[in-house]
Amino acid sequence: MSVFEEFLKYEDSYNTYDKEVLGIQYWEFVRYAIFAEIKVRVNNMAHIVNVTRPKQLKKYVISVRNLKKYLGFAKIKSADILFVSHPRRILQNGKFENIYTDELEMYLSKDYSCVTVEEPCWETFVPADSGHMFPVKTSNILYIDFYELSFLFKSRIFQVTHKKEYKQIEKEVLEVFQELEKIFNLNIDNLKKHIIEKIIYIYLMKDKYSKLIDSINPKIVIFNYWPTIFKTLLINICKEKKISTVELQHGTITYDDPVEHKCHNIEKCYNVCEYLLTFGEKHIDLNYLTTKKENIIEVGYPFLEKKAKQYYDLPEELESNNKYILIMSQTALGEQLSKFASELADLLRDMKEYKIIFKFHPNEINKNYSCLNKENIVQIKYKGSEIYKYQRFAEAQVGVYSTSIYEGLMFDLPTFILKNCVGAEETEKNLSYMKQGVYFINNAFEVYNELKKGVLRPQEKDIDRLWKKNSLKNIDSFIKQILK
Repeated sequence: MSVFEEFLKYEDSYNTYDKEVLGIQYWEFVRYAIFAEIKVRVNNMAHIVNVTRPKQLKKYVISVRNLKKYLGFAKIKSADILFVSHPRRILQNGKFENIYTDELEMYLSKDYSCVTVEEPCWETFVPADSGHMFPVKTSNILYIDFYELSFLFKSRIFQVTHKKEYKQIEKEVLEVFQELEKIFNLNIDNLKKHIIEKIIYIYLMKDKYSKLIDSINPKIVIFNYWPTIFKTLLINICKEKKISTVELQHGTITYDDPVEHKCHNIEKCYNVCEYLLTFGEKHIDLNYLTTKKENIIEVGYPFLEKKAKQYYDLPEELESNNKYILIMSQTALGEQLSKFASELADLLRDMKEYKIIFKFHPNEINKNYSCLNKENIVQIKYKGSEIYKYQRFAEAQVGVYSTSIYEGLMFDLPTFILKNCVGAEETEKNLSYMKQGVYFINNAFEVYNELKKGVLRPQEKDIDRLWKKNSLKNIDSFIKQILK
C-alpha cells in the first residue's frame, strides 16, 4: 500500500475530519503539511516546499511607493470578483505578472469589478528573500503582509496569555502524532510547532479576514493554488458566508497528488473550493477527488494559450547555431535530475550542435549542483525567468511530473519522461494515450540513442485533449452562469 493510500486509510480509521480543538475542526488546515512530511520521509525525498519566514525584516522588501496597497493602509472597495493569488510572478513587458490570475482578471474587468489579494512570500510556496515583485501587471491589488506580520507577534503573546488554550492545542497535536507514529513508524515531532501554529492562526486570524471578505463583499472568489493556511482559511470563511469559490488548476492532478484534492469521503471535506476549472480532459484523475464531478469544468489555460502563439526573440543565453535539450528540474528531484543532465552532457560531446538547458525550479534558486558546471550546459536559475521562451527554441524536453512538461507539449516539443523517478508513474499514465512524441526512458543513454535516430513531435489532436482551446471565453461563460 502506498503512503498516499495508507494516509487516506488513517483518516478514515481515526475520523480525522471530526477532530476538534478550541471549537475548530482543524484537520483540513493541517493535513497537507503532515502528509508532505510523511511522504518525503518515507520516500527519502527532498522537501517539496522549503518555505521560511524572513529572519531579518530588512531582507524582506516592503514597497513604500505601493504602501497604500497594503492592508492596514489600503482603502478597501467592494468588488464582484475577488482573486486570491500568490507572489510568484514572471516579467512580462516590464511588469511582473501572475500567470494564472492577471490574464483572467484583465479579461473579466470589462464586465465586472475585480480585486486581487496577494499573500506574502513566506506564507506561500516561493523563496522568502525578496517579498513581492514590483511593478505588477494588475493595478487593483491588496497585500496582506502587515496582517500576517501582526500574527507573528500575536502568536507569541498567545502562548503567554492563553496558556490553557495552548496546552489544549499541544495535547491534541501530540495525540495525532502518536496515532501517525503507529501507522507510519516514524517520528515527526519536528513538525509539532508548525502544526500548533497553524491552529493558533485559525483561532487568531479568522475574524480579521472575515471582516475583509465582508468589506469586499464579492459574489465569487477565485483562488490561485492553495493549501496555504491563509487560503484555506479564506475558503472556510467564504463557505460559511455562502460565497461561490473557484480554484484555477495549478498543476496536473494525478491519482495521488496533490493530496489536498484527494479524500475518501467528499462529504467530510468542507474547506475546498466549490468549483475546479481545469486545463483539459487529460489533466485530472477523478479518483478520490474532493470536488464533485459536476463542478469540474474544463476551460483551458489563458496564459499558455497566448504564449503558444507569441513570437519570441532568441534568449541571450542561447546561440542560434545550437540545438537545445531542455531539462526541467523540480524541488524534490533536483539532485537526481542534475546528475542526469550531467550524464547526458557527457554523452552529447560527440554531437557538438547539442547543448543542454537546465531550468531550475523557482524553489531551487539557492541550490548549486556542481555537476552542471560543464561547457555544454546552460543553467537558468534566476527568479521570474519564463520557461516558455526556452521551450520555443528547444529541440526536445526532459522532465518527470512538472506541469511544464505538459506546457512544452503545447509547443510541439518531443518529450522524454525519466520514469525511474518518484512521480513519473502518474505522468506515464496521463500521457500514455499520445500516439507519438512522448518517450518514457530510464537513463541519459536512452535519450542519446533517440536523438541519434531522430525524434518525433506530438500530434495536435493529442495535445488538444490536454489543453482545451478558447480558454478566456470558456471561463467568461462559466462566470456568467455562476453570477446570473
